[in-house]
Amino acid sequence: MKIFLTIVSSLFAVLQGVIAYYWTYDSGRTGSQFFSMLQSIYGQVPNWSEMAFSLGVWWYGVAAVIAIASIAVNFFPLSKSVHVGIFVVSLATVVSMVYAMYPIHLMASGDII
Repeated sequence: MKIFLTIVSSLFAVLQGVIAYYWTYDSGRTGSQFFSMLQSIYGQVPNWSEMAFSLGVWWYGVAAVIAIASIAVNFFPLSKSVHVGIFVVSLATVVSMVYAMYPIHLMASGDII
């Protein structure tokens, strides 16, 4: 079970890195494109989206910390709850990054779905 959680957490960290690359590879133009899209469709940009895109290359650090933590805990006699905790953090980070691009609460409240 611990190995499975390590592999899945590491894969989520890789996915975080891919999303961060997508956001930063063109000097942040992707973020401004999402801002203009959200502004034109919904009339506002959610606070979380603004903050998430403003972090930019710091998302690489978050992905690296999660990947290192998910691998490092295997070298110590820790309980399974530590592995589950790292998995939950890695999953929540990916979900929050995707949510910054596609704010479900705005999509569900408007005429556009």
